Amino acid sequence: MRREQRRKGVHVLDLRLDHVESGFADRAVIGSPPSLPRGQTVQEAANAIMEALKSEK
Repeated sequence: MRREQRRKGVHVLDLRLDHVESGFADRAVIGSPPSLPRGQTVQEAANAIMEALKSEK
């Protein structure tokens, strides 16, 4: 997608974050979430996004 959109002047940042502990698992409508290792905090994820944006300039 990055190559296709580059011709149109659109910048695509491919950011693959680890699991983020957002609290959604505690608010499941049905069932229970799979057990996952501790994920990043929302702040850690936001920091990773900001760093990626800064390094792309």
